[in-house]
Order: sequence, then C-alpha cells, then structure tokens
Amino acid sequence: MKMNLTLVTVIALLFFAGCSKSGPSNPITPTPVVIVPVVSGTTAVSVVTGTTAVSGGNITADGGAAITARGVCWNTTTNPTVANFKTVDGSGIGSFTSNITGLSAGTVYYLRSYATNSAGTAFGSEVSFTTTAAPVPNITTAIVTGISDTGAISGGNITSDGGAIITSSGVCWSTSSMPTIADSKTTENAVFGLYPSYIRGLTPNTVYYLRAYATNSNGTAYGSQVSFTSFQAIGSDFQGGKLAYILSQLDAGYNPSTTHGLIAAPADINTSMWSENGFITTGATGLTVGTGNANTNQIVLVYGATGNYTAKRCYDLVFNGYNDWYLPGRDEMNKLYLNKTIIGGFSSMMYWTSSEFDNQNVWVQMFNDVDLFNPFLKPMEHNHAPLGPFDLGLLLLVSVLYPIIKFKRNIFEITVAFSVLPVSRYASEQV
Repeated sequence: MKMNLTLVTVIALLFFAGCSKSGPSNPITPTPVVIVPVVSGTTAVSVVTGTTAVSGGNITADGGAAITARGVCWNTTTNPTVANFKTVDGSGIGSFTSNITGLSAGTVYYLRSYATNSAGTAFGSEVSFTTTAAPVPNITTAIVTGISDTGAISGGNITSDGGAIITSSGVCWSTSSMPTIADSKTTENAVFGLYPSYIRGLTPNTVYYLRAYATNSNGTAYGSQVSFTSFQAIGSDFQGGKLAYILSQLDAGYNPSTTHGLIAAPADINTSMWSENGFITTGATGLTVGTGNANTNQIVLVYGATGNYTAKRCYDLVFNGYNDWYLPGRDEMNKLYLNKTIIGGFSSMMYWTSSEFDNQNVWVQMFNDVDLFNPFLKPMEHNHAPLGPFDLGLLLLVSVLYPIIKFKRNIFEITVAFSVLPVSRYASEQV
C-alpha cells in the first residue's frame, strides 16, 4: 500500500512537469564581427617645401568599431607604417587633411594614409614626393683674366645668400671638369655682390676648369664653369725667343682682359754704341714696361735710318722669323735682369736701355749680382778722339758698357676669349 502511494506521487510530478504554458522563446544575440577600417585612398601631396608638405586621406567605413586614430605616415623607404613618421588627425570616418612637418630638404619620401580601430590599422595607397632643395646662394662666375704661367684672376658675383649667412666664397679649379671645393680653391670674405679672386700655383701651359662658389648653412652653390689655359713657363721657347716676363697688375699698361709680356732673344750678339751723333736729346724718355718700342722708334727718328747705333740695330733686326725687336726701356730691361737665370744667355756686364736720362746720359742695367740701374753717358760720335783723365775713366767704363747686344720684344697680346693668338709684338736689345 505504501509502495503504490509513492508510485502515484512520482507519476503526478512527471505529469505536472510536462505541462507548460506556450509563449515566445528568448532569442540568442550573435557577437558582432569587427574588421579594420576601409581607407579609400591617399590624397596627392601638395604645397611641398624643403621641410613641409600637405596630404590626407578618406575613410569610407570604420570596420564595425570606432576609429581611434587616422592620419598619414611616411618614410624614405617604401611601404611606410605608423611605426615610422606619422600625423594624427582626429578620428571617425570621412576625409581629412594632414600637415606634414620635419622633412629634410631635397629628399624623396613615400607616404600612405591610415586609419586604426580595435581590429588594427588599414592603409591607403602609397604616393611619393620630393622636398625642395635647401636654399643655397645664387652666384655667377667671372671671366678669367690676367693669365700667366702660374696664376690668373677670376671671381664671382653673389646675387642672393639663400636666406642664410654665407660662410665662405671664392673660386675652385681643377684640370678636370666641374671642380668643387674639394679641389684647389681660394677663400674670400665676400657675402654679397662682386668679388675678385686671385689664383696661384698653376702649372704652366695647362688647361684648367674653374667655378665660383658660395657656401651657407644649407650647402654650397656654384657658378657656371669656365676654362682657360695657363701660359707657358718663363724661359720657355716662344715666338722666336725666350718667354721673359708676363705683365702683372703692378705694371703700367697691364690689361686684365689681355695678356702681355716680353720675349728675349735666346743669345747675345756683338757690342755697339748707344749714340753715333754725340750728345743729342732724342726725347726717348719712357721708363715703364711697354715704353721701349716707342723709345726705339723715337731714337731712330732723331738719329736717322743709317748707322750702327744700338737702337737702330734692334730696329733693323730680323731674328728667327720676327722683325719687331726693339731696345728695351729701363723697367723692361730690369724685368729681364730679374728673370735672367731662368731666361739664360745673359752676360754679367751692363746693358743699354732705350730710356734717355738727359742729352748726355742713358739708363743702363747692371747684370752682375747687384740689381742696379744708373744713368750713364752716351758714347761720343768718334769714340777714338783724344780724352782727358775724366774721359779716360769714361772710356774704361764704356768698355764694360759695350759687351753685347741683347734683344727683347713684346711677347704677345692675347684676349682671354681666345687661345694664344699673337697680335702684336716689339723687340729690344742690350748694350
């Protein structure tokens, strides 16, 4: 009886547990899927300077999660990421503009837009751009003048400092094209405008290339390249004689756009008298370099076209195919003395010049170990006339004064725009 009651109780409980009121069930909400944002593209780079630029991008979808950062990233290698340089330009979808700073001048960069959400970072297409070069000075190169065997003159013209202080300027040169400041150079203090530059240490008869330069904190700018050829060495064979001297800025008649100089005959000839006409004033008083030719012509004009006097012998000389020799003026003969060892062929005696001191005296140049020129009496028309004690002393000196005749002439005239081109020359001789 007790067992049956328990069975009935279990059955009743099962019956009531199996009955329920019908109604709607509770739906299960799925977990949303988040992806990275959609970046439709990178804005073309614009407003590029040496250190800044402008770009941007457009985010068309957030990928199912809030965008926490957006901007552009860049580097000097391709495929830049946010681990490189970047901007942060707000959040959310839509277009945006990025102002890029901290760039280096004259550099190629690669750039992409980006957007970041909880799923990661997406990138737009890659673009590249080059920053503008740093502003360096503006400069032009001066023509080369005053060319000698070992030197020349050039310079430059600085028209802009490039926005920064110029720390160095000058000219640079080399035997190879497009010289730089790593080659031979001058250093000047010019910061604006025209400046000269004196070039030294050249090798004779060599082609050189030259450019002016100016340096500021952004770099070094160069002017256009010019070329020139240094002249032959003093003492070398040239136009029938020996190259004896090239005019410098200190010489009368110097012209920076033209090269002038003197040629000495390679050997002396015999002796002669300065005057066969007694003490007659000729008016041949030029002393400076470049006056010997005019002196010689004046002496011949006064003394006449006949005779065997010193100036006439130079005037008539034809030597090694040239007929423009003349008796050098005082300073011209001194130039020959100063270069006598290099030129060669001189004696250690005195040499006549064409420079008249007065109606009785003429300048002579000592060619011994003393650099000295003095006025000395002209020889008489008849040098065999009886002489008194003073005249005897004079005769002894005159025998020293008349050793040999040395000739020189105007070496050349060269305009800097052309190669060596003889245009005129003049000659000289020694007493």
